Amino acid sequence: MTATPTVPPPDDPATAFADLVRWATTVRFADLPEDVRRRALLVLADDLGAMIAVRDDPQVVAVRDSLLHAGAPAEATVFAGRERRRGERAAVAAANGTAADWAEMDEGYRPATCHAGLYVLPALLAEAEPRGLTGEQLLAALVAGYEVVTRVARCWRHAEMVIHPHALLGPIGAAAGAALGSGRSAEEAVAAVSAGASTAMLGPFDHALRGHLVRNAWTGIAAWTGIQVARWSAFGIGGHPSAPDTAFARAMGAGTRPGELTNGLGETWAIRDGYHKLFACCQYAHATVEALLGVREELGADRVDEIGRIDVRTHPLALKLDDPRPATSLAAKFSLPHAAAAALVLGRLDADACAPAAIADPRIATLRDRVRMGPFLPAPAPPHDRPATVVVRLQDGTTIERTCMSAIGSPDRPLGDDVLLDEKLHGAVGAVHPAFVPTVRRLLERPELLRRPWEATLDDLLEA
Repeated sequence: MTATPTVPPPDDPATAFADLVRWATTVRFADLPEDVRRRALLVLADDLGAMIAVRDDPQVVAVRDSLLHAGAPAEATVFAGRERRRGERAAVAAANGTAADWAEMDEGYRPATCHAGLYVLPALLAEAEPRGLTGEQLLAALVAGYEVVTRVARCWRHAEMVIHPHALLGPIGAAAGAALGSGRSAEEAVAAVSAGASTAMLGPFDHALRGHLVRNAWTGIAAWTGIQVARWSAFGIGGHPSAPDTAFARAMGAGTRPGELTNGLGETWAIRDGYHKLFACCQYAHATVEALLGVREELGADRVDEIGRIDVRTHPLALKLDDPRPATSLAAKFSLPHAAAAALVLGRLDADACAPAAIADPRIATLRDRVRMGPFLPAPAPPHDRPATVVVRLQDGTTIERTCMSAIGSPDRPLGDDVLLDEKLHGAVGAVHPAFVPTVRRLLERPELLRRPWEATLDDLLEA
């Protein structure tokens, strides 16, 4: 059974943070409701798929090759396609962490801007193999680490998103994943995750908007850091649980709600509120993309070039994605004008729709300049707080309007297993690992297979 945390004074976030991490070390697979176990397996599969999908990207390959060196211990698997490469765990965590968000197809958390699986899994996976964890132990650690970092994200809220959450929260999630995966004691885990909070990076959010690719490396750096601080906690090297409050509230001015750290522990599970992406772009633009794909279906592909204007009314987070001339694939993924234009021209929004060829496509470029953005008013409450209404006007005066209140893949509109597994994941990994999706299905149907060592399950997933 999980331990019941001490209820801290409402003005003591350090005590609450320590209690949260201590609680995380007590979570066992048997404690988890069946739907939470299932969600954890789907989050794991989705994020593994995101890592594998970019296996041949030249910059991902370059990062991977710079980290993995001949003669290093073969401790953990780097997800590089058919070739089963292994390396030292911290290097592998950094390589997989960098790959995981490259395609912008990783799972995310809906109630706060946080990609908890992305932050926790690379470090956790790197510890799971050498430590001999079972599949059940891996998923329990994922759920517990997910709870830690999402509660931190809900506790400390910033009025404006100046710092990217991958930089700010990544080291916390990675430290939690590594500490839980390596079996650290409760106090060592507190020291490690506090140390992770003390290493939070000040990565500017606008680096994503501008397409600066260091943004994709923040999760890799975080994963490497998480492995190290968890390792060092066994030697008495750690941080103080006041670290997140000092950094986020006192230094950065975030609002603090300490109750978010411990209220309902073991009763509510954050992983239930995750989303899966169907489109390879920032989730803030997904409602717009979905609405415009509906417009294209009604209009017909042969009339897209007749569009004279595209009005998009959407939520405040999406209004930041306003660059009509993205310079890189990352910038394109964070450009609502590009996502809108590419969806209309191509009829899809996958990784190729944000690749250099699509950015340079004259039809897409023309439509980007015809996008006008404004606020969706009045602003609705969750789960409809990321909506979009699109109005497409043709040159002959014809007008088509569509509204999407909540994008597909959101917790209130979850992807069905057939879409997530057979369409998204098979498309991402099936060419190199044809057994991946059938193995995930088998684990969903026969969860007792998770009692095996995780390495055995990994062998099945990665069978060529």
